[in-house]
Amino acid sequence: MPGHFVGSPSCRRAHHLGTKLEWSFTLRYLPSGGNILLLYLILMGLAALILPIMARRLWPLVLGASLVLFAATMIWPTGTHGTGPTTIQSFPGGPPIQNWAAWQVLFIPALVIGWKWDAWRVPERIDRFLAPLLMVTLIVGITVEDLMMMPSLRPHLVLLVDKVDLGPVRAVLAFLVVTCVYGVFRVVLRWLRRDLLRPLVATGARSLDSYVLQALCLLAVPTLIVDRPWKPSLAVAIAVAVFAACWVWAEIRTRLGVDKLHRAPMLLAASVQHAWVSSRNGGLKDGEQRDEPAGQAQAGIDRRTDVERSRRESRRG
Repeated sequence: MPGHFVGSPSCRRAHHLGTKLEWSFTLRYLPSGGNILLLYLILMGLAALILPIMARRLWPLVLGASLVLFAATMIWPTGTHGTGPTTIQSFPGGPPIQNWAAWQVLFIPALVIGWKWDAWRVPERIDRFLAPLLMVTLIVGITVEDLMMMPSLRPHLVLLVDKVDLGPVRAVLAFLVVTCVYGVFRVVLRWLRRDLLRPLVATGARSLDSYVLQALCLLAVPTLIVDRPWKPSLAVAIAVAVFAACWVWAEIRTRLGVDKLHRAPMLLAASVQHAWVSSRNGGLKDGEQRDEPAGQAQAGIDRRTDVERSRRESRRG
């Protein structure tokens, strides 16, 4: 019944259960603050198409297509109030949130870099040029902020730092900031024991898992618990709780030795088979099960040795 449907602020525009379900299944509904989820879903779908191409060593084609698509969005921008086939909206008829054709330039080139991570020796290069990278990032960031504060230049610079269509300056700064954060984190890990930063290291090693958990919480909290959990104290408490959940999940995977999630069903099947075999053998341990055949084999060897010894002695006699 419609009365039993749990709604959220963005979904309350719909008055019928069918409309709400239609928005959910066609990905036209997002919770308050969750508009980035649909963008990531689109980008992960693109990754499924791109990985087979890169497996054929065609990464230059992938990188070139990404840059061409981004250049096209700069020539024909969506605009803050415009719409287009690549524009994402948080709800039907709502304002544009992101132009995924532009935002893919943050994702696909990074995917190519990750694919060639070892071949290009990316960590060593970042370590070598970390100081210049930090200086360039600070200079570019401060310069852009100062220019945007000038009323005469602001209208002309909006497209360069636009969020919906992802201006080129914003894209470059994003790559610079992420690279610097990664480099600084590597330096800090050399100076400190890894145990001191274990929560960050563990969750970082399971970044995709952490993202999925955050996405689930971002969907569940505004829909089931609090309509708009954006008050400072409440937001901090939720953020800490979600981070703790991501850390606990990462530690569980480490303790269970599940390096890849697709191996989890195999490990579960092996555990069930092991328990079944143990129950059939009266609860004996593996070592005890293997000791009995080994002892029988050794007894057989001893008997054969005795027979051969007796034959040699009979021949001598």
